[in-house]
Amino acid sequence: MAKTSKNIIVDYNPKGGPITLEVLAGFATLGEFVLASRPKGSFEFSEWGKDPKRIDDDMNDIFVVPFDLARLDDFIILILGKYGPAPEKTQIKVEYLFLQDGDELLKTTIEETTDEPFKRYTHKYSFRKT
Repeated sequence: MAKTSKNIIVDYNPKGGPITLEVLAGFATLGEFVLASRPKGSFEFSEWGKDPKRIDDDMNDIFVVPFDLARLDDFIILILGKYGPAPEKTQIKVEYLFLQDGDELLKTTIEETTDEPFKRYTHKYSFRKT
């Protein structure tokens, strides 16, 4: 069963440095994710970020949010994840961390146990100037 978040607001400084997104996984979590974005009011999404975007190496994946900060609040970012426990494990743990100038803007944590081979997650983020 897929789990979908409501619109999550990320407050940021439009005069600060670039915003990065870190995707961190627990050692017993496998899977992959897609990063997509669209302008508000549009239904056409574009993917971004390096490929492949996999969770299987216990390493952080770091991405720069690819928009001009003056216009970032005009966009919506989606993270579409498909995660499951490693063999003979039951835990799923993934964190999405937005940072700017070394400061945490927002952290979203997925953490649960399951007997299913994988689960789908959709997280939708909008940005608000502070």
